[in-house]
Amino acid sequence: MILLTFDDSINTESWAVMKEILDAGLKNPNGCNIRTTWFTSWDATSCPSVFEYVSRGQELADHTVSHKGYAPIDEISRARRLCVQCTSLDESEIFGFRPPLFQHAPWTLDALSVLNFSYLSTNTDSYTNFGSAEKLGNKFWPYTLDYGMQGECTAHCDYSARNPGLWSISMNSLDEYRSGANLGMPLQLMDPDLSVTELQNLYWNNLLLHYNGNRSPFGIWLHPSWFKGKPERITWLIQFLTAALSLPDVWVVSGQDVISYMKHPIASGTTNVPFVCPQTSSSPPPMNLPRPSAATPPLPPPPMQQPLPEPQTTEAPLSQPNEPSIPPLVSHSSHGEALSIAILWVLYQLLMF
Repeated sequence: MILLTFDDSINTESWAVMKEILDAGLKNPNGCNIRTTWFTSWDATSCPSVFEYVSRGQELADHTVSHKGYAPIDEISRARRLCVQCTSLDESEIFGFRPPLFQHAPWTLDALSVLNFSYLSTNTDSYTNFGSAEKLGNKFWPYTLDYGMQGECTAHCDYSARNPGLWSISMNSLDEYRSGANLGMPLQLMDPDLSVTELQNLYWNNLLLHYNGNRSPFGIWLHPSWFKGKPERITWLIQFLTAALSLPDVWVVSGQDVISYMKHPIASGTTNVPFVCPQTSSSPPPMNLPRPSAATPPLPPPPMQQPLPEPQTTEAPLSQPNEPSIPPLVSHSSHGEALSIAILWVLYQLLMF
């Protein structure tokens, strides 16, 4: 299984990159389109682009509202609500979370459990003992956190913490595959700044290590900005995936698909298909939401969870009881009566003299 994931905002520019990849016609062994996952933050995201991505049957996942490390629960929950507001998805269909900057703590995992997320995907969870040949191609498979985090954790981790039912999808690194002192050492996790030839050598050799090893999911972890000004990288990625999909039993799937497979594995070579075709939608996109600004909170709390603000008014304060108030203007219907009284008053004054 290959996991192709993007991180950060979905907007016109970043969606154009993903769209070119999805438009390349890449197919899984069952004849269906490949599936990807986008861990979405909302500092520069637009709803129409989000809807376009989801309507192609792709997985939308949580990356907080404002790309904040060690995110509190409201950053995570509000980001998920934005995913829902921009699409026809339900909150229960936002399965995954990736902590920005790979920064998470025990309260992050507790928040994911409370919010009923299915999985966490981060790099701070991998084998120790790098530099040995036996680790090549033998990476962590996804596992539940019923018994805590395994391997080496470089964030604020509590190995005694338990989060039953929450899965971990480790972001396995790209490793040095050549013989020598650095054999098996992690080289890069995301966005390697290499030439196309170097990228092909690095990714293809690591893919084969997985394929001929324990076949744990192989990750291609990228930011859309990695492609900016380098269209040859899009071409390379499409060609790489085309070649990978020519191998038997290779699928390009979402994080949601991986967890589904872990819960209900299917043996290779059987007639059962492990993954279903992605559901597409042609419904019109919802209206765009305002983008969060740096000067104001990224998203106000939902109306039902906070009292409505006191209404602002420009009305003058009520007059005190002993103060004279300004009389109202005379209405048009009273003009005739007022004029008659004035004439009678003048005649009375003349008669008196």
